[in-house]
Amino acid sequence: MCFNPNKDIIMTENKNPLIPLPKFKNSGRCPVEPYHLIFKYKQSLVEFGAIVPYGSRWLVDEAKFHDWFRANANQNNKGGDNV
Repeated sequence: MCFNPNKDIIMTENKNPLIPLPKFKNSGRCPVEPYHLIFKYKQSLVEFGAIVPYGSRWLVDEAKFHDWFRANANQNNKGGDNV
């Protein structure tokens, strides 16, 4: 949804539905523990559009979540040499 100078609301088409975080976590399509990521990287996830706060709940844009994960996984990965 966007706003134009005339204060009219313009609906934009979004092909990625927002799903509740627990449903995404239990779907088997979430590669990591999402609550841990939110605890550590909430601001980044929100700015990227991967998660959206809705009251006390979180909604997930699955495609953006996976894009965020791919973009950030390498920089957060210490591999096997963190012994």
